[in-house]
Amino acid sequence: MVKALQKPSKRPSAQDLGRQAIGLLHRGKAAEAKAAAQAAIDRAPHLAGAWQILAHASAQLKDYAGAIEAYQTAIDLSPQTPQPYFDLARLTIEIEKFAIAEGLLKIHQSLVPDSAASANDLAWAQANQLDTTKAIVTLIDALEQHPKQPMLWNTLGLVLMYEGRMDEALPILQETLNLDPNFGQTRLALAEALMVTARGDLDVQARALSEGQTAIDTAPPEKRATAKVAQAKRLFSLGRLAEAWDLYEARHDPTYEDATVFDLPWPRWQAGQAVEGRHVLLIGEQGLGDEILFAQAVPDLIAALGPKGRLTLALDPRLMSLAARSFPSTQIIAHTTARKDGLGLRGLASAPAKAPEVWSPMASLLAPFRPNLASFSNRGAFLRADPAKIAAWQDWLKTLGPGPKIGLVWKSLIMDLQRQRHFPRLDEWAPVVSMPGVQFIALQYGDRTDDLERFEAICGKWLVCPPNIDLKDDLDDLAALTCALDMTLGPANATTNLAAACGAQVGFLVSPDTWPLFGTDHYPAYPQARAFAPERFTDRAPMMQAVADHVRALIKV
Repeated sequence: MVKALQKPSKRPSAQDLGRQAIGLLHRGKAAEAKAAAQAAIDRAPHLAGAWQILAHASAQLKDYAGAIEAYQTAIDLSPQTPQPYFDLARLTIEIEKFAIAEGLLKIHQSLVPDSAASANDLAWAQANQLDTTKAIVTLIDALEQHPKQPMLWNTLGLVLMYEGRMDEALPILQETLNLDPNFGQTRLALAEALMVTARGDLDVQARALSEGQTAIDTAPPEKRATAKVAQAKRLFSLGRLAEAWDLYEARHDPTYEDATVFDLPWPRWQAGQAVEGRHVLLIGEQGLGDEILFAQAVPDLIAALGPKGRLTLALDPRLMSLAARSFPSTQIIAHTTARKDGLGLRGLASAPAKAPEVWSPMASLLAPFRPNLASFSNRGAFLRADPAKIAAWQDWLKTLGPGPKIGLVWKSLIMDLQRQRHFPRLDEWAPVVSMPGVQFIALQYGDRTDDLERFEAICGKWLVCPPNIDLKDDLDDLAALTCALDMTLGPANATTNLAAACGAQVGFLVSPDTWPLFGTDHYPAYPQARAFAPERFTDRAPMMQAVADHVRALIKV
């Protein structure tokens, strides 16, 4: 019998492949969707929709260059279609190309004038270029069209917060929740604004904690760790350390927005475990300034380990010489830092000479050693600068002539939308840097030429730059220099933390919500240091005058 010939299957069209790609995207299969979209394009290169799908899939796979190229091709093929402009703008916001995003969103608005989402993203792009005034105007104009849109109210509240205008942000955030009680992370922002504006009001503080707890309880799983860490910082700022340390452990949850994953093969120390007589690896965490602050636990741990115990300390390589001098019985090794898939990765540059029994991030061991404010008492400097280098810097300072010598640091290397409110503007320094008879030494690392010129315009003199030192990387030298100075002034960053940890005189210029003050008006970790905080981010004049008065009293100007 002759078998009936089978009819060959129909070859899928480009449109069929495009629909297949969309379905794969919806099921989270980005790689397969990308392949299907590429197959559709191979059949019909003029199909703008297929290029859009290819762009979506490429973006999900973090092939940003491929996604941008595909979106641009879709735009070129169909320039009057709004969606590719919007999607490409969102991608450029994600990769922090905010000026490009602003241009794309303006084109999108010209095609879809009443889009609330477009206006919202345009405001974000403007705000992240630090043009918050323009962002606020964009949002107010959009709210006139969409007064019931919680997304716009929320973004307006956040932009006001990032400007430091907490009192104005409060009713805006509340209106967001009036419109949608479960909108995004608005409740978390409201809790932050309430805590900053409480100014000692116990009822407002209680409400801030209540809103923070509700934010934890209602957050989606991927946002819960962030809500817990934020609540921990509020508890820290009220001096409720035992509760705060417990919640603060959420910073190591992989879903936390700034999580660090530690690539270490040994068991992790658990709260309550004894350490006496054991070999413990303690590893620095978070930024350099945090690592220095958290190192205050090292002397406590050495004492707790006892004569039969052993400590290996893994630190930023720039701290190794200083740590070796400060903790001579401890093995000092370098840790490594990298990023992968949005997570911070921390490992070891080399293995310890002997494998530890347990390991711990630095701040986790602060919990047993700093359970309350009383546990900070009778503690002095925990890092030791090189005496020979201190003497050498003292000799250099004498060459500058008579009068007090004060180190000055004024900003972070990262000055973005969320950080800018924490640093005084250069003109706000005028009452301090204009004091006669004082020489100010520029300890600011990074690009500072323009800032030095502005300081000269403000006070009529150029800040002195110390010679032959890399202020970012030569931390052993920098520690000695700060000990040779009469004092150092600046925000809480690596430089000021380093100086204070070495016992130097430091004036910290902090924010109203600086949690390491632990509810006090000073830094418990640094008993010789002073802390100055404004009541409001937007009014630093009283704080700067207090700094100037303190300097005069300290150095008898």
